[in-house]
Amino acid sequence: MTQTVDAWEPPKHLRLLDESGWMGEGTSLALDYYLSTEKGKTRVRMVQSAFGASEGWDDLFDGIKTGWTYFLHNLRIYLEKHQGRVRRLITERIKVEMPRQKFWDHLLSDAGGFVIGGPDAVKMGDSIELRLQEPATVRAVVEVLVERQGLGLRIPELTDALLFVELEGKKDKFHVGYWLSVYDEAQAKALEAPAKRAFHRIHESLS
Repeated sequence: MTQTVDAWEPPKHLRLLDESGWMGEGTSLALDYYLSTEKGKTRVRMVQSAFGASEGWDDLFDGIKTGWTYFLHNLRIYLEKHQGRVRRLITERIKVEMPRQKFWDHLLSDAGGFVIGGPDAVKMGDSIELRLQEPATVRAVVEVLVERQGLGLRIPELTDALLFVELEGKKDKFHVGYWLSVYDEAQAKALEAPAKRAFHRIHESLS
């Protein structure tokens, strides 16, 4: 993507415009950030807009809504708990071709080998058990949950590391993105290899 600054009113408003047409000829995307002060705190409001005719808008905005829900949450956690720390990102992105619901159920099942306890254990605000490093498990708090789209977890015992699992793309042909944000360098180094193995193990265990 290539974006240009279309509006600039520091410190109140920034607008980025993408007119590359990557969603089809004559299409464009705009992203507006608005900052305001309310009761001594800063409020960030973000507006994503699309222009032009494209058959892909519905799929795109399903993914954008889920992604921005998590990444704005990630920003809030960073400002509240990690400000000034370096973020280490452990990531994998794996292609899947199967019914989305089937993969989602597998991800949250004991058969997936990642979430311990099955799908009934995964609800907003709950503490669940994850297997990030064999054979040990860690507790994680469910902070973002968009059914069949995305799962956002905070891991208190790993310095409030954040994990986002995102199902991107069309209904039965999509990529699964794993985004593990770690704010302790030693923990990140120790976690990188076993976490990536854990992400791949979910897919290898599919029948």
